[in-house]
Amino acid sequence: MQGEPFRVLIAMLGTGAATWYDLTNNKNVPDKLLYAFLGCAFLVNIVFFQQDVFIYALTIAALMFIPGYLLYRFGYIGGADVYVLTAIALALPVFPSNIAIIANVPLVLSVIIYSGVLFSIYFLSFVLFRVIFKGAKGKMEYMLVIPPYAIMLYFLYTTGFFSPAYLVILALLVIASVLFMVYKEAMMKEMSERIPISKVEPEDIASLELMQKDVKKYSIKRLLDEKEIARLKKAGLKTITVYTKLPPFLPFVLAALAIAILLGDLFTNMFQVI
Repeated sequence: MQGEPFRVLIAMLGTGAATWYDLTNNKNVPDKLLYAFLGCAFLVNIVFFQQDVFIYALTIAALMFIPGYLLYRFGYIGGADVYVLTAIALALPVFPSNIAIIANVPLVLSVIIYSGVLFSIYFLSFVLFRVIFKGAKGKMEYMLVIPPYAIMLYFLYTTGFFSPAYLVILALLVIASVLFMVYKEAMMKEMSERIPISKVEPEDIASLELMQKDVKKYSIKRLLDEKEIARLKKAGLKTITVYTKLPPFLPFVLAALAIAILLGDLFTNMFQVI
């Protein structure tokens, strides 16, 4: 892949700049920065044009952006996250040539997996324990799914096709998912607060699960964009419950990108070669 140093530089600088705003600007990344990142990622494919790489980059970027944008519109992922991941897919559609990989998977797929693992570690070590230490009551019946998963992981280990590192990561994701289901309501309350509608900012996420009556009365959408905020004000809604303590996700994406560039696709490399 031609122009690899420039591709890596664009991906890291663009993601780094977006992460800075995500951390210091109340999780608001300027649109101009996101568009510039996308533009540079596209331009590097023109400057170092290779037809097969260009087509592959556009395909992966489209597959990243379309479902990501839909998730954003439904309020399940930040809009900046979608643009950053799409720009990464454009700038670095495949791993740099100095990285040994078993399968030619898109680099952005590894970034998503790594960031998910890193976020799970954060989730377990900080947010969840903070909820438990406050004496939150959970739905312990969800813990019953852990023994079957443990049996499955043991079976996968005995097959010899998977490395212990892969199984540890899989176990971590399973445990994080189960514990989230156990303490889901407490977690939502911990990360949400009721605020005046006048203080809601565009791109805030409404905690629909914690205000069912208001949702039915006002048909509140999860993503509170400018149009939705104006509609709710006109409808007479005075206060609303929103997620004000959600952790920024782009720092995990930046760390995951660095891991992918330095170490490659650990996910597929975790399969044992027999």
